[in-house]
Amino acid sequence: MKRNDKLDNGGSLEINRNENSEMSNYLFADNDIFRQIVEQTNEGVLLAETDSGNIVYASNTACSLFGYTHKQFLSLNFQDIHPKDSLELVSNVFHGVSDRKDKVSRSIPCLHRNGTVFYVDIRSSIVNIKNRDYNIGFFTNAYDYYREHVQLKSLIDYSEEFMAMSHGNIDYKKILDTALDISKADFGVLNLFNSDGNYFITKAFAGFSGLMEKINSLLGFELKNKKWDNDPEMNKKIENSILTKFNSISEMSSKILPKSVAWSIQTAFGIGEIWVAKILKGNVLLGDFALIFKKGRTLENAEMLKIYTRLTGLALLRAQSESKEKSLRNRFRAVLDAVPNLVFAKDYSGIYLMSNEAFAKTYGMKPKDVVGKNDMQLGFTEEEQKLFVSFDQHVIDSGKPRSMEVHTTNSIDGKVWYQVLKSPFDMPDVEGGAILGVATDITESKLSIDQLKMRDDLLTKLSRQLPGVIYQFKFNTDGSSSLPFASESIHDIFGVSPEEVIENSEYIFDKIHQEDLPHVYKSIIKSRDTLEDWRIDFRINHPEKGLRWLNGFARPEKHDHDNVLWHGFIHDITDRKALEERQHQLLDELTDTKLNLEINLNQKNALIEEITETKNQLELSIKEKDKFFSIIAHDLRSPFNGFLGLTKFLADDLEFLAQEDLKELTKTMKHSAESLYSLLENLLEWSRIKRNDIKFNPATTNFSLLIQNNINIINANLKNKEIVLTNNVPAEFIVYADTNMLNAVLRNLLTNALKFSRRGGHITISAEKESKHSVISITDVGTGINKNDIPNLFDITKKISNPGTEGETSSGLGLILCKEYIEQHGGKIWVKSEVNVGSTFYFTIPNKEV
Repeated sequence: MKRNDKLDNGGSLEINRNENSEMSNYLFADNDIFRQIVEQTNEGVLLAETDSGNIVYASNTACSLFGYTHKQFLSLNFQDIHPKDSLELVSNVFHGVSDRKDKVSRSIPCLHRNGTVFYVDIRSSIVNIKNRDYNIGFFTNAYDYYREHVQLKSLIDYSEEFMAMSHGNIDYKKILDTALDISKADFGVLNLFNSDGNYFITKAFAGFSGLMEKINSLLGFELKNKKWDNDPEMNKKIENSILTKFNSISEMSSKILPKSVAWSIQTAFGIGEIWVAKILKGNVLLGDFALIFKKGRTLENAEMLKIYTRLTGLALLRAQSESKEKSLRNRFRAVLDAVPNLVFAKDYSGIYLMSNEAFAKTYGMKPKDVVGKNDMQLGFTEEEQKLFVSFDQHVIDSGKPRSMEVHTTNSIDGKVWYQVLKSPFDMPDVEGGAILGVATDITESKLSIDQLKMRDDLLTKLSRQLPGVIYQFKFNTDGSSSLPFASESIHDIFGVSPEEVIENSEYIFDKIHQEDLPHVYKSIIKSRDTLEDWRIDFRINHPEKGLRWLNGFARPEKHDHDNVLWHGFIHDITDRKALEERQHQLLDELTDTKLNLEINLNQKNALIEEITETKNQLELSIKEKDKFFSIIAHDLRSPFNGFLGLTKFLADDLEFLAQEDLKELTKTMKHSAESLYSLLENLLEWSRIKRNDIKFNPATTNFSLLIQNNINIINANLKNKEIVLTNNVPAEFIVYADTNMLNAVLRNLLTNALKFSRRGGHITISAEKESKHSVISITDVGTGINKNDIPNLFDITKKISNPGTEGETSSGLGLILCKEYIEQHGGKIWVKSEVNVGSTFYFTIPNKEV
């Protein structure tokens, strides 16, 4: 439409030129309030003369939405920004605003300056400026909702399109054009196999011009209807997936097109990715789409394309079938029934019009029995019925797809969670419209997330019991630093909270003793530059405890953007420092004693023995602490870092994840949390032993019940690894022992047997009474232990940790705990093992008459 033409309600035109630039200047110069309001809204705002439709004002957002400048907009009429085939609709919308009342119009097609069509929701009303009426419209981009609606409706349209095709009258070009429209490919080829699969024929091609002419010229023959021998090389590459991506034509197969021809075509037309979409019926390959994209473009709507290939397979099979009477609608029904999701349709009054097999089976019916019933007749509670009616009305009123989570009960699974997506769509022979619904079972994902939260809470509680703070320290290239993670024990060590240091570590450095601060900084810089472990003793001024000595240990690694991230542990060594000071005092006393020739020799020897004993205790303490720190810094890092990374990914990208991805992600998080929990539990037990915080309370105990309880705990993991466990422990086998310690021993030995057993293996538990002891053994037929490692298994100062048969982590600390607890009972523990044959761990508990 030309500028300044006047549009009446019937769509006729008459000349009426207006001074729009003056009106625009008036709006900006004399009405700042109007400008401030419209320029701060997220909606695009256009102001047009009611009688002519000429645009007199456009907001910044409207300019961005349509691709025009302010000046360009002032030369346009309202109809210039809509497609020509939509002008009648636009005219009705424009002139439908009256009586100063707002009017909302949904999914109105608009025309971008570059020629593309997009859809908006328009909220419009009449305003009066200088005694003249103007139509003001607020535009909101509705493309995403429209696209979802179109895709859902397209599934029905495609099925109807195939159903309309008669036997032997398949429009291959139209089928291929639709595949290109779904995938957004630039070029495509449709190939069909013969019934025996010995050869295939190119039935159609479509897309940018010149490509087929180039191929025909290079090959010397017409490609269309060309018969090609079946290519095993190509079939092998695409056998495991419906959609397969190739980076070049020659990568697909050299037997179809020679490499020289493929290279020439690739270069001449700037071809990038090629996707092969298989056309299947069951496991039978009927043909494929070869979808070709120019460089910089890639496949879109993959899931919808997969459904389309299934529909294509059904249509092609129907065309090849001798039965002209069989309806393709039944084929589409078969596709729906093969989908595990619950699919259904209702009319606007709530009566079910159709359902797939999964939906009907869930509520104890056949699909035909569902038709004509309502929610009450399907067994939904009164509360659920009200919820569904309200949600359905929301879908009807909005005219857009909507989703919600529903917690309900069905006759098969009991209480379940569903993610329900509903969308309005037109259904033949249904007056007023219908609602299409798809429900996906998300019960397992819901439970996994709840369990992960419980695990996270438990891990937090366990970390509070460790004698120090577990942390991550990040040093950025700009010199700033922070602690992305710190356990709550940081308050005991430094007197600060985890929240205070998550962005800035200066709260920590402020506590370091001024004499030690340069040394601490220097050690951090050295560790950053060399990526060597950071280990240092330093003093701090604790706000509540005064001067304290701390020991820090951390392992660095390169992080994002050349920043460095340390994983480590810091604990209070004030008592150890006092012990070292006592040693120095004793050495000084020994020096003084040597100068005194009259000293008693016995006193000197006693003093030397005290010094030696003190030194040995200190060395053992240091070795045990080093082992403890090594476990924390090394063995905790992988599950801990993986767990943090997965939770961050879940938090950032939850709304973009498909249900299967979310399910796999939460399973991985669950395994990481279980591994981390097991290690922290052993660390806590060992820490309590070293602090003499565990009371030894032996009592008469039914060992048979203890062993059965521990078997029940690992039963799920046994099933997962397909391992058979044989319990040969006699009923009512009584021992005199501390129940908590004995449980810890059994838990660690059974876990190790499971961890180092191969899938499908066998574990045996036995127990027998001897004259003075009860002897218990746990045998596996797993990987076995190297004979050189056996002497070090129960030594805290030695590092013996190997992964399980399926990558399970192991710190070696569990066996140390077993030895401590067995020796507390006056028993002993040992092992017999052979590599690749298996291992048997024995331990004894002294008998005591009750």
